[in-house]
Amino acid sequence: MGFSRVRVPLCGPRTAWLLVVAAVAAKVLLAVQWGLLADEAYYWVWSTRLAFGYFDHPPGIAWLVAATTALGGGELAVRAGPILCGVVAWLALRGLTPRPALLAAVWATPMLFGLTLFATPDAPLLAAWAVALWGAARGGRGWLVAGAAAGVAMLCKLTGFLALPLLLLAAGRREMKTPWPWWGAGMALAIALPNLAWNLEHGWVTWSWQLGHGLGAEVAPGAAGAIRFLRDQSLVANPLLAVATLAWVVISARSVWFDWTHAGPMDLDEARVRRLAWFTVVGPLLVLGWAATRAPGEANWAAPAWVGASVGITLLPGRWPRVVWAGAALGWITVALAAVHARSPLVSLERDPAIRVAEGPALAAAVRAVLPEEDQRVRLEATRPLYTERYQEAALIHFYARIPAHRHPRCGRPDQYDLWATPVAEAGWLLRPARSGPTLCGGAVEAAGAPLPGMRGRWEIFPLGPTP
Repeated sequence: MGFSRVRVPLCGPRTAWLLVVAAVAAKVLLAVQWGLLADEAYYWVWSTRLAFGYFDHPPGIAWLVAATTALGGGELAVRAGPILCGVVAWLALRGLTPRPALLAAVWATPMLFGLTLFATPDAPLLAAWAVALWGAARGGRGWLVAGAAAGVAMLCKLTGFLALPLLLLAAGRREMKTPWPWWGAGMALAIALPNLAWNLEHGWVTWSWQLGHGLGAEVAPGAAGAIRFLRDQSLVANPLLAVATLAWVVISARSVWFDWTHAGPMDLDEARVRRLAWFTVVGPLLVLGWAATRAPGEANWAAPAWVGASVGITLLPGRWPRVVWAGAALGWITVALAAVHARSPLVSLERDPAIRVAEGPALAAAVRAVLPEEDQRVRLEATRPLYTERYQEAALIHFYARIPAHRHPRCGRPDQYDLWATPVAEAGWLLRPARSGPTLCGGAVEAAGAPLPGMRGRWEIFPLGPTP
């Protein structure tokens, strides 16, 4: 693949591999030291009951976690798949740029580093998106790879459904007259079909939840929401890389339009890569930026856009690559400071996110200390199960204490526990965050007595039903 406009790599392949190995080693070290986030434990619970779909997301992350925890159950086993996804993404993208070392450095910046460390749907989504971009860049039979990868992206997260239409749009009219993009599209839909069938059977619960969550705010934030969305993107990517991305989008816009209107079906060169990357960056940012005007968004929703951006900014001419290197270095420093802070706080923060990686072990220890021994072994179907007000605590207790806790059906927002129909037992226990108010679940649940003594810290456990 030729790159006539980008002639001088700033670093060679050896540096690229060193950066990749360093990033993987750092992730492994952190994966061992940091406890699971609540959502990671939630997806681990999914992996114990495999299905073609789940309430919040398609099944990709559950299948990935199930595969990597088949031989072990620790934090590293849960996160091994996401770490591997980061390597797969870089391997797929490195042939699309003459600066693979710069690409590797960009993939170690906070957002991409974190999303390929923690076990969330974003990790397999990013890997599948990257492989789809590589396949489309090859053209011809490469569209079969692109289609298969786009189908996998659809199985990871609903934003994965953007990959295929954006790649087909970027291909251009002349290439769409060949059969390969259509064969690829057919493969994508065939791979996604089991999850679509599952959603059909379950009343499109994943789609209705995510669309309601992403577009259904009672008061639409309007333009202010889009501004906050762009601000959050610049912060999670870091300002230098955000400026470089904006510069690349603007600088490339005219040439992308020319290449798109004159594109041939097999123009395997820099123009094709730039065009495909540009569409897969601008498309998600426009769609999700618009969604942010309807309801408050989350910064990681636009993560797929940074796959194409990580390639595009390495193709910038002139002095821009040095800006990208500076942004990547700033990202590495930020990741290092975050790792140090999580182990030994550098500053005092009112809502310190570092607390989240220690929450699971602390919660499990507290539950074991106060819950009667015989009730620590019961199943959900038993007479005295452990309930929680939120799915987060239920999942953490299940992973760390190996007590199959369950969110109480009358508490919290809807989630996967609602699809695992479990009758409410006549007696049990309810764990909730301490000082949540005078009533349990807003009065929907009635305690049978005072909270158990000895429960210290952020939680308390109340007896439900007949007093034991």
